[in-house]
Amino acid sequence: MNKDYSNQFNKNIILKEKGKFKQIEMEKIIKISCEGYISTIKTIDSEISISKILKKFEGELKNYGFIRVNRNNLVNFKHIKNYSKINSKPTITLSNNEKLIISRRNLPKLMTFIRNQITIY
Repeated sequence: MNKDYSNQFNKNIILKEKGKFKQIEMEKIIKISCEGYISTIKTIDSEISISKILKKFEGELKNYGFIRVNRNNLVNFKHIKNYSKINSKPTITLSNNEKLIISRRNLPKLMTFIRNQITIY
C-alpha cells in the first residue's frame, strides 16, 4: 500500500455545485473537514464550503496522499509537518500550524501510511 503524494502535481479537483464549478490545485489543499453534509476545503490561500460528505472526498483522494485522521478531517499528507503526543493524545501539526487529534481508529492507518513513504535524508 505505497502511497505517493507527488502525483498531486498539476492535478486539479473540480468542485461542482448548483450549476457552478471551481477548480482547486490538489497540492494546495491542506485539509478537508466536515460538519454534517457540508465540507470545508482549507487550502493554502482560501477556504471553500461545499455540500458533499467527507466519505466521497476520501474515496476520490485516497490515491493522492490524503488520509483520514479522525471523524471530521481528511488531510493532505504533504502538509503534515509533525506527529507527536500531546497529553497522551496522538496529534499532527499541519503546515498552517493547526493541530489535529488523531482518532484511535485511524492511528494505525496513519502509521502504516507514514512507514510506506520514501524517506530521504
